[in-house]
Amino acid sequence: MNDRQLQYILEIAKEENLTAAAKNLYVSQPSLSNLLEHVESELGLRLFERRPGCMKLTAAGERYVAAARKIMGTMAQFERELVEIQDEERGRLTIGCSRKKSASIFPYIVPRLREKYPLYKFNLVEGSMEALAEMLTSGEIDVAFLYKDFKLSHIQSYTCSKEEVCIIAPIDFFSDKICPQENGIDILTDLSTLADKEFVLFKKGLSLRALADEIFRRCGISPVIALETESWQTCIAMVECGAFTLLPFSPLENEIYLRNRGGKLLYKPLIPEKNYYRILRACYREELVGSRILQDFLAICAAMEQSSARFGD
Repeated sequence: MNDRQLQYILEIAKEENLTAAAKNLYVSQPSLSNLLEHVESELGLRLFERRPGCMKLTAAGERYVAAARKIMGTMAQFERELVEIQDEERGRLTIGCSRKKSASIFPYIVPRLREKYPLYKFNLVEGSMEALAEMLTSGEIDVAFLYKDFKLSHIQSYTCSKEEVCIIAPIDFFSDKICPQENGIDILTDLSTLADKEFVLFKKGLSLRALADEIFRRCGISPVIALETESWQTCIAMVECGAFTLLPFSPLENEIYLRNRGGKLLYKPLIPEKNYYRILRACYREELVGSRILQDFLAICAAMEQSSARFGD
C-alpha cells in the first residue's frame, strides 16, 4: 500500500466511475483499472462493486477508504510540519469553498494572506459542502468554509458570518408595508402582501429551500413558485424579470450579485418570534492550531465578519 494507490482508490470512490477518476488523475482508464485489480488481488477482497457506469464501495472498500483518508491526512500534516521547521515563511495552505461562495471569499482572503506570506503557495479547491467536509477530514485540504455543522472529528471551527435570509424584489415593487431602514435593508412587515407574487426558490432538499419553506409556513402563506433552481445567479436574473426570491445576504454577495444589476431592492422580512440565518464557519484541522498561518487566517476571517456585521440586525 503506497500513497499513489491510496490517492487513486480515493479518487475512484469519490467519482464512482473509472473513466471520470482516470481523467481527474491524468492516467489512462486501463492503467487505473489494472492498479485497482492489483490492490484487490493483494488484499484478497473486492473494494468496489462493478455496476454499469458506476463503482460502489463494498464493506471492505468503505473500511479501506476510511483508513486511506486517515493515512493521507497524517502524511499531509507531516509534510506541513517539515516545511514549517525549514522555514516558517514558506509552506502550503489548501483552502476549500463552495463554487458559489468562492467568488466572494477567495478574493477577500487570498490577497490578504499573500501580502503576509508572499512565499507561501495557496491552493484553492471548490466543491460541494459534503465533498469539502470529506476532504477536510482526510487531510486533502487544510481549511474549508462550511455552512452545515458537520461535527467532524479533529476539526475546529470559527464563525465567520451570520447571513440573514432576505427577500430580493424587483425594482418597481412597492408596498405600504415597507419600513425604510438606514442600513439599506428595509423591513417588510407583512409577507402576506407577497401571497400572489411569483417566487424563484431553491430546489427541495437544499438548505436554502428549507429556510424559505419555514419562513412561508410561519407567515401562513403558500407562495406561487414559478421556478426551482440550484443557482443564485438564476434567482437574481429572474428577479430582474419581475419575480421574487429569498437569499441569505452578506455585503460580500452584495458586491458581486446585487450591485449594478438594475437597482434591485433588499427587504428583511419581519417574521414572528425569530429571524432566519445561515452561519458561515471556517473549519480547520486541529493540527494547524498554534501555527502562525492559521492565526493570521482567522484574523482575516474576523475582519470579514466585522464587515458583514454592519448589515446585521
